Amino acid sequence: MFDKSIYARHLSTLRSCRKKYNIIFFYSIASSMMMLLYGFLNLVSISPDMYILKMTENNSNLLSPNYFVLFIDSVIVAPLALYFGLRVSISQHDLSALLNILLLTSNLILFFVNRDWDFFHRVPITFAFYALFCVTGIFFSVLGLKTNFRYHWLEEQDGFPHFSEHLAEYEMYGRNWDKYNPYIAESERRSKNAQDHMDELPQLSPEQPDKPQSNSTKD
Repeated sequence: MFDKSIYARHLSTLRSCRKKYNIIFFYSIASSMMMLLYGFLNLVSISPDMYILKMTENNSNLLSPNYFVLFIDSVIVAPLALYFGLRVSISQHDLSALLNILLLTSNLILFFVNRDWDFFHRVPITFAFYALFCVTGIFFSVLGLKTNFRYHWLEEQDGFPHFSEHLAEYEMYGRNWDKYNPYIAESERRSKNAQDHMDELPQLSPEQPDKPQSNSTKD
């Protein structure tokens, strides 16, 4: 016999997992699109920068090489982060969450090791944007991995994925479910107690039609 309170708790936990998966799903799409868009806008800034190079022949303060590297970084990292995020939120894939954590952590380390700090001092918002993308991506990947553990545990519980009392009763009693269903049992009880026939109504004798009266008078 199943416990209805356990079913209610499992259903509440399942809804919480699905809510978190929805958040991860929309975050993965939004953040990856913003990353690509920001990288493209940075790339557009190469044109005026190259014009300055031709006019001044000064290579020390160029922004374009760094922007080009960041654009290549966004083209590689953003689609991969999107793919892993969708795999976590849709397929509950644990390995995708781990790979996304590894990808974003490695990318964040590269920012601190092999990036031009003079460039980031001139354009601090760029470093903040890319670092924020990696940190938040790692956070949501850890959240997805933790949610997967709970979701996989729910998959092993009785009644998954509906956790419905009525479905559990139907599976428990099988073809005899009609006999144990309180609504159907009450309906059968009423039908048994009901009369099979209705009392006949008394028949009324038909009235004799009135004789037509003659309008003619005797002279």
